[in-house]
Amino acid sequence: MSEHSLDLIKLLEETSFEPSFRPSSPPMGETVLDERPQWLIDAADLLAEPDPGPTPWLVDDLIIEGALIAAVGRWKTTKSYGLLELCLAVATGRPAFGKLAVQNPGPVVFVNEESGRAALWRRLDALCRGRATDPEQLRRRLYVAPNARVKLDDLGWQNELVSVGRDLQPRLILFDPLARMKSAVRDESAQNEMATVLEFLRYLRDQTGAAVGFVQHTGHQGEHMRGSSDLESVWETRLAWKRDGESPVVTVESAHREAESIGAISYRIDWDHETRSMRFELETDPVDDQVGTYLLEHPEASANEVFEAVGGNRGKVLAAVKRLRAQGGTEESVPPRNHPPRGPSGVVPPDPPPPLGGGVGVPPSGPGTGFPVPPPDDEGAK
Repeated sequence: MSEHSLDLIKLLEETSFEPSFRPSSPPMGETVLDERPQWLIDAADLLAEPDPGPTPWLVDDLIIEGALIAAVGRWKTTKSYGLLELCLAVATGRPAFGKLAVQNPGPVVFVNEESGRAALWRRLDALCRGRATDPEQLRRRLYVAPNARVKLDDLGWQNELVSVGRDLQPRLILFDPLARMKSAVRDESAQNEMATVLEFLRYLRDQTGAAVGFVQHTGHQGEHMRGSSDLESVWETRLAWKRDGESPVVTVESAHREAESIGAISYRIDWDHETRSMRFELETDPVDDQVGTYLLEHPEASANEVFEAVGGNRGKVLAAVKRLRAQGGTEESVPPRNHPPRGPSGVVPPDPPPPLGGGVGVPPSGPGTGFPVPPPDDEGAK
């Protein structure tokens, strides 16, 4: 038994709990004054509130607003790269993967304990180049913490994270990976030990209003997350990355507690060596082609009418209608890549040498001054 379990048992033995509210059954036909605690809601009062409407999306068809997110998958499926793509989309308001609309963009906090400062710079630089995003567009919109030694089960870090969240009011907070953001002696397979971490993630979400996500690898067998079974029960949006070996096509399967899932999306890794840029584009879905063709012929048709005509998966058809209409009925124009400046001879200036000390230095910033980004099949594409 771990020391955390022993501490918990000792606490329970030394603590006596006295309920502050002791209900008693009133005589038949009589009513009593309402003495319910605040956390207990009368169902009639709940239903008297206004209709909250449909489940709101942070990223259309992928992330529910204010959800607790689990991002899962094997190593080298581009989870971290894909999550950075989502961070950039939410921070700037541009469509994720070129097509999925961000309904309410805002600040993002990305905490990464898997890669150092230089590696994170390379990934962000490549993705920004891929979408021709000026780094100044990210100022006060995207905040990153590479290898800050954040611990989600440490009281000091918990208070710090809540304070930062209240101050920045982010739309999205991501922790990558969960395994490195807990005490080394905390057993991730023990429910009573991981409860502290998971309850804090829920508390952070409640205190900030942000969608809060964590990254966890799958086990050696199957598709469930490694560790406590509570990891599979706590999420409200689950994104599962899958990649066949070194294939340039990555699939992300989404599931949601409070919304219909449209199934999986697939994006293609588009790495350009000349411009040192990375772009993730959604693969064309046949449903999009069918819906687009129908909308061109029936521009006033409702989403339900399109589904009745096209058939197939209702969720995917309705999502395609919404997506195509948000794009004006056509495929969104692809922005140019951000080419580095060229010298008088038309040759791309050479990259600066890597810093001393095994890459722990901070590379200079700005177009044309960064280190070459490793191709997606390198060890950095995780």
